[in-house]
Amino acid sequence: MDALDGHQARKVQDTPLEDAFDHGADSVSLVYLTMATCCALQLGTNPFCMLVFCMTASAVFYVLHWKLYATGVFKYLWPFAETEAQLAACLVFVTSAAIGPAVWNTEVPVFGGKIKVLLVCACAAGGAVTCAQGGREILLRGRHHAWQTVQATDVAAPLAILSAITATAVLVPSLDTALFLHQPCVFVLVLGTAMAKGNARIIGAYDTFSDAPYLDSCLLILGTILVISGLNGVTSGLHDRTALWDSRLLVASLVMCTADLVFVMCTADLVFVSLFVMCTADLVFVSLFICLFVAGDVHS
Repeated sequence: MDALDGHQARKVQDTPLEDAFDHGADSVSLVYLTMATCCALQLGTNPFCMLVFCMTASAVFYVLHWKLYATGVFKYLWPFAETEAQLAACLVFVTSAAIGPAVWNTEVPVFGGKIKVLLVCACAAGGAVTCAQGGREILLRGRHHAWQTVQATDVAAPLAILSAITATAVLVPSLDTALFLHQPCVFVLVLGTAMAKGNARIIGAYDTFSDAPYLDSCLLILGTILVISGLNGVTSGLHDRTALWDSRLLVASLVMCTADLVFVMCTADLVFVSLFVMCTADLVFVSLFICLFVAGDVHS
């Protein structure tokens, strides 16, 4: 999908539609590319590693677009950029197909851990450094220009959505581990879809010379999950919990986040019309597939 949106973006070069085609579609496809990589690495047996891996990728992409919104410059802060990441993912897919995904469970004697866990740790460390560098540039821009972007908009606005998603990713597995462990893939996709919508908001704000929103409707969904997980953590011994109930909650949240993202693409400025056309079919198909898969997995 990344290659397809790039070809379409070249047809509308030097226009706001180019950014919407390219980076807007990337923010959605990134969620499912990282999830596919997790499946190839068999990270389902390490759901917390899967959460760290996927959220690191989404956070790096979000911070890079926040830096674009603040400074007007989009560039990767490491030599290992988007193309290299895609080639690395392709290498993982080919290796898993040729040798078998069990190869990633091999223990590395020197480091005392499995290959897949070491890969996740390396990605998390690189992502943390990248986010720190991007945050430093954003902070310097704000301090020296009265917290205004290059377009005279609020430089700190994207922080709210990023903080809310990060808090949900940290607190829900801590407060209600069962809710996370029952359907970790769906939980990660909910967070990734919310992050994709935040990216779309930043791209739209940058292309239309407007302020990025502090709050967004997708945060209501995340807030609901966070409140329910907090109540479950307090009352875990007072009522019966089932995997089916948790699965329904997370699948419903994913469907609502997806519908929310598609609705914004439909009703926002013209800059998002192209993004809607490219992503709606993928989002609906993947969401329906996950619903059917989860239903079958729970009943089995």
